[in-house]
Amino acid sequence: MAFIQDRKTIFLIYLPHNLKSMFQFLFPRPKRKPHSFPVLEASGIKDRYLHRTSRFMRVGKELKVLNSDHNPSVIPMTPWEEHVFMRAVGDMTVSQMIRDIEAQYKASQKVPENLDKVLLDLLEVLIKDRRIIELSETPVTLPYYLSMPIHLQDEKKAREMMQRDNFTD
Repeated sequence: MAFIQDRKTIFLIYLPHNLKSMFQFLFPRPKRKPHSFPVLEASGIKDRYLHRTSRFMRVGKELKVLNSDHNPSVIPMTPWEEHVFMRAVGDMTVSQMIRDIEAQYKASQKVPENLDKVLLDLLEVLIKDRRIIELSETPVTLPYYLSMPIHLQDEKKAREMMQRDNFTD
C-alpha cells in the first residue's frame, strides 16, 4: 500500500507486488520470431489467393462439402482439410494462410518444422484431387452460395444466383 497526498486530499492506493501485471498492456509479451518456411518460400503458389469452389454444410460438429461435379456427392473432411477449406474465402494468399495458422500456436508450443510442406501438400489434394479449392492471382469475392453453410442460406436466392452463374452442385 502507498499513500499519495495531494494538498488536502489523501488517497490510499493498493499497489500489487508486480506492477508489470497491473500495467500489462504497457508490457506486451514478446512475440515469437516468425518460423522459417523454406518449402513455402520456394513455392510457386505462395502469393496466390485461395477460394472455395464447393458448397458446404455442418452436420453436428462435422463439415460436409458437396462435390460440384456432375455427380454430386458428400466429401468427408479431416480436421486439417476443414481448417484450410474454411479459410479459403478469397481474401488470403497461401503464404498468409500458413502464417496465420503458424500464429495460432501458443508461445509454449513448438511450430512443426514441416508445417509449410504439410499444408502445401494438403492444398494440392484439395485443389487437384478433390477440386474444392482454386487459386487466383487476385482476391476473389465468394458468391453468396459459397460464402456460408447451406443451412444458413436463403434457398431460393442461392438457386437463382447459382443458375445465373452457371454453377451446378
